[in-house]
Amino acid sequence: MTVINFTTGEVLRELTIDLSKDYQPTGNSKGPTRKRNSPNLHQQVRAISMSCDISPSG
Repeated sequence: MTVINFTTGEVLRELTIDLSKDYQPTGNSKGPTRKRNSPNLHQQVRAISMSCDISPSG
């Protein structure tokens, strides 16, 4: 999976999904609790499925 900045088209991250793992949440919290009004928690994320490879050729 490739994470791309919607505005700039910059590739932010390349991820590989391990199909042998269960990625569903268990309901248990991990790590410290965050403040609810933290500005970093309100970043907008949009997921778009792609039907073809749009990586730059080089």
